[in-house]
Amino acid sequence: MSWSVIRQDWIEVYHFSKNALYTMTIYFLFHSSLLITGALDA
Repeated sequence: MSWSVIRQDWIEVYHFSKNALYTMTIYFLFHSSLLITGALDA
């Protein structure tokens, strides 16, 4: 695994997040709720 492959993967993730804004919003909200739940549980 080289840096160019990792960089290309991140570019693909960036383009996907720009094209699928609704999906990324749901993803972000879900992970935010997991983070808050973990912080409150600790």
